[in-house]
Amino acid sequence: MADTNATGSSFVERDKDGNGLVDQGKRYKLLSDEGSSVLLKDWRGRDYSDASTPSWNAMMAITHEDGFKVLCVGEGKKEGQFRLLSVNEEGVINSKSKYQTSDHPRSQRWELLF
Repeated sequence: MADTNATGSSFVERDKDGNGLVDQGKRYKLLSDEGSSVLLKDWRGRDYSDASTPSWNAMMAITHEDGFKVLCVGEGKKEGQFRLLSVNEEGVINSKSKYQTSDHPRSQRWELLF
């Protein structure tokens, strides 16, 4: 999807690694199958970035039903654990799973999604 930067020049949002997240930028942007993107945010409209989420990082995103599923990897005390976010089409997080280890059956089912 084309967008403009601060100078008014256009650029294309890319996902070269195919993880469903826009590659450039400081904030987490989810890329839909149609090529449009939305910021990942909370119900108050505050967006998320690697810096604003000290206990997790968004790893992969997929379009799912009327929104997205985002797989997150834990950091710090949550290192080695995973959680799943359910996100609506506007990028707002609707629900968060509990953290799971990679050998937990629930996280193993998540691998099938991603």
